[in-house]
Amino acid sequence: PARPPEAPRPPPPAMTARPVTPSANPEADAVEALRAAGFRPVAVRIAGMEARIAVAGGRQRTLAGAAGRVLRAVQPHLPREVERIVLSWRQGGVEVARLVLPRAAVEGAAFGMGSAEEVFYASQLMPAGADDFAHTDGGVGFGYGLEPRVATLFGDPSRTLRWQVSAVAGARLELPYGVALAGGVGRILTGNLADAPPSDSLLPRVRSDAARYAREGPTNIPALYAERVWSPGRDLFARVTAGLLEPMFAGVSAEVLWRPHDRPYAVGLDVAQVAQRRYDGRFGTLGYHVTTGHLSVYADLPWHGMYAVARAGRYLAGDWGGTLEVGRRFASGIEVGAFATLTDVPFRTFGEGSFDRGIFVRLPLDLFGVATRGVSTATIRGVQRDGGQRLAVDSPLWELTRDGRARAFEDGFRDFTR
Repeated sequence: PARPPEAPRPPPPAMTARPVTPSANPEADAVEALRAAGFRPVAVRIAGMEARIAVAGGRQRTLAGAAGRVLRAVQPHLPREVERIVLSWRQGGVEVARLVLPRAAVEGAAFGMGSAEEVFYASQLMPAGADDFAHTDGGVGFGYGLEPRVATLFGDPSRTLRWQVSAVAGARLELPYGVALAGGVGRILTGNLADAPPSDSLLPRVRSDAARYAREGPTNIPALYAERVWSPGRDLFARVTAGLLEPMFAGVSAEVLWRPHDRPYAVGLDVAQVAQRRYDGRFGTLGYHVTTGHLSVYADLPWHGMYAVARAGRYLAGDWGGTLEVGRRFASGIEVGAFATLTDVPFRTFGEGSFDRGIFVRLPLDLFGVATRGVSTATIRGVQRDGGQRLAVDSPLWELTRDGRARAFEDGFRDFTR
């Protein structure tokens, strides 16, 4: 099948030849070069023919893109005898990929005597979290940003579409050993969502009171929480988050994910004890509490970059059931898909639409020529009701770690030379 066209990207920094004069302190020089390249250096250790490099952050969306940028940055500072690079790639405070690269293959591709394909086949993807190097203290990192958010509401009988545009300023402080503090402040700029009629739901109103949240909380705190993400074992990840988890719920959420780096599947379990937040979007809560959680299975499908996610468990309204999601991820990083949820709520009690379903589109922002890992997501439902609704935390482990898998590495290997 034809691939969608990709937006033009600026050429990568040129790779220099191996240094003739040895650096007096190659590890310190490599650390400074990585900072200049936009990474947060976690560790650089050089011994004989091997250099072990751990980095966090970075603006590259793919593992191959990050590896290529790291090697171009440190090349002038590595001793000539170094032939093997071991890269630890970290996101959210945890190692999500371990990649072993032959230096000569990357040099050959950079100087026109090889290709990204040759680098890909010469490299080796290893399990994440396999040794002490994976758990090296990542130090302190800080990031912030301002982003627009668009909310839509279909199914209002008085209008075809209710909508709202907000601006959210957010920040994240990463501390040692996977601990982080994050939050933001939002302001509604325009829209008619606040004018929607009140909910007539027969279920706990865990989502259908969106208009009341918009009306009573024009300035709000979408999220404010502390979390820790870590790796208890090989290709095993864990997360605990506490605070204001999302615009409508606060509490404690825990998750564990087994994601084999070289297999087409993963299994996760999440559990949360949450309370519904007040409509003003500040710190108070209402009287509704619920325990929610799901067992999730993620699987690559053997056709055209497609994948499926199946979930079973308890939803925010206290209903039990399952969700099936099917999507396709293109080589450009664009994703499109659909989902449907059926629970033990009778169709008549559920309300208009009978059950929850919709389509989604995820658009990587680097397609517009900006080096960023940011992704814009749009979800379109026929109508927003309360049955089959899941908690929406900021750092779900599957999204955090999926780009460190073999399939994602293969899909993005051309980024070695970009």
